[in-house]
Amino acid sequence: MAHAYLFSGPEGVGKGLVALGLAAALNCAEPAPDGDSCGRCPDCRAVAGGTHARVVRVEPDEGVIRIERVREVAEGLRYRIDRGRKVVIVDDADRLHPSAANCFLKTLEEPPPASVIILVTPRATELLPTIISRCQRLNFRPLAQGTVRDHLVSVHGADPEEALSAARLSGGSISGALRYLEEGGAGRRREVVELISSLDPSDSASILDAAGHLSKRDDLPEVLEVLKGWYRDLAVSAEGA
Repeated sequence: MAHAYLFSGPEGVGKGLVALGLAAALNCAEPAPDGDSCGRCPDCRAVAGGTHARVVRVEPDEGVIRIERVREVAEGLRYRIDRGRKVVIVDDADRLHPSAANCFLKTLEEPPPASVIILVTPRATELLPTIISRCQRLNFRPLAQGTVRDHLVSVHGADPEEALSAARLSGGSISGALRYLEEGGAGRRREVVELISSLDPSDSASILDAAGHLSKRDDLPEVLEVLKGWYRDLAVSAEGA
């Protein structure tokens, strides 16, 4: 095991779940033959429930991870343990305040024994290069559309057609697809498509009015993704698919 890892990749593709899975495997009382956690012992249940004494999760507070929190974690890593590993999972590590990042760098340079630090971020480029260089990096890719769709249908009971639309617009992110479904994304998509498809290509005034209307929406990036996917579907359909 390396003493520090950087899990980077888009939001909602499982970086945090893998971090928790690794923490459980390192502390499992009855590990499987392949080294994975059993998922049943008190240690595994405590990790899953967020109550394990040797596993600490650090999250931004009001959008930032402050130096006081980093010092608290560093102090906790000094304590000796009888078995397993002390694991620190830093969510949204790119939110480290500059002073906190520099403080954390000292811990990465001189890691306490029996400890593993996992930095999780969708924006690795915003981390200090010195922090990145001291971590073993694992890059997570967007999930396949079919994987996202099947998860929405089987786990969340989503309508298959709406699940497919959500998967296409999610960028390979399950959390992004869930936001699309839970926040009325399907209805917004229908509204945008109906608006665009009702326009007369020869009526430039109505087209400019529609553009002005769409430009004022708070969800403009999502609207553009809707249009991109819709035009792609039209092109594919025109080829007979």
